Amino acid sequence: MRHLIIGLLFSLSTGASVAKADTIQDILTCRSITAIDARLACFDAVADKIKTPPAVNASPDNAREEAKSSGQKLPQTFGLKEKEGERITQTVTGIKFGPAKQFMITTESGQVWLQSDTQKVKLPRKLPFTVTIERGAMGSYFLNASGQSTQYKARRLK
Repeated sequence: MRHLIIGLLFSLSTGASVAKADTIQDILTCRSITAIDARLACFDAVADKIKTPPAVNASPDNAREEAKSSGQKLPQTFGLKEKEGERITQTVTGIKFGPAKQFMITTESGQVWLQSDTQKVKLPRKLPFTVTIERGAMGSYFLNASGQSTQYKARRLK
């Protein structure tokens, strides 16, 4: 019986639907039943609810399309979680250099990027300038200043 409870709780946490308070309450109610057959029937009823979640059309792609069609401004998530191979071009409005001679840039959209490799920096010193940031393999990002051939590995801080 303990394994059934653990299995139900695991399926709640990893399932496609979000666990509702009433479903959790149903599980707690089932735990309090002492008759074995009634207890099992109670857990089966809760499991049937979990197996058939309501149809929800809230994938990130659909949300983006709906936001675009309604004229809403989309959140700036590039660099936080995006697909491989995508790129953006931003205007740099601020640049600072750390003690290890690594740069930290701020873009016009408020994004903050920090150099994560140890290459010697050859970025333009005169602001503003544009950079292209492209997602690489395994969550890495590459930053390239316009008009230059050098790419720098970077990570987004904000």
